[in-house]
Amino acid sequence: MTEQQLEQLDDRQLVVKFMEPVLLPLRGASDARKVEALKALPASLRPLFLLRVLDGHAAGSAWEYYVWTGILLQSPDTWPAVLGSLRELGALELLETLADTAAVHRKRMDGLAASASPTVNSGIRSVGVDAIGEDTDRLKTDGTQSESIPSKTPYPPPSASDLERNPELQLEMDALYAQYKATIQEAYRSGAELIRAYVRENGQTY
Repeated sequence: MTEQQLEQLDDRQLVVKFMEPVLLPLRGASDARKVEALKALPASLRPLFLLRVLDGHAAGSAWEYYVWTGILLQSPDTWPAVLGSLRELGALELLETLADTAAVHRKRMDGLAASASPTVNSGIRSVGVDAIGEDTDRLKTDGTQSESIPSKTPYPPPSASDLERNPELQLEMDALYAQYKATIQEAYRSGAELIRAYVRENGQTY
């Protein structure tokens, strides 16, 4: 695509289109391959990779947002890496929304911990789904402070049925999802500016 064609896309379309050649080959790839692909990007563009890790499965609906953020929160590596990338993009309002979302998930975790017996809880495994494949929830990056949920005993992953069973939780997530949809635009706007600057500096096509 030429710089002129890139300029015709809105911010989100530009980020998705620009990252597509990187992300599509990673579907079903190993963790090591995904880390390799991330590190191969120019440092200025790495936040876009992790932005898509977040939004790739969170954008569709309130329940998808609930499930995917809950899965990412149980990852000791991917969640803090995503938050670090959003800080680099200056998406401060989005970070506040994610902090509020994390508080809702932590409340769920506390409830599970209080109600589960040691025998039942010891047999639970956390299962993840990947925004660009099936196992990026364990993606490792260097130098990022962990902000995921600390836990010695894993929890069952969140599911859409949680919202069906709990109308109050449904209302909370509907409101948070609306905030997410509004505030993630800031991240895409910053990401699009990075891409346009990169294209201007590195040639007329990519």
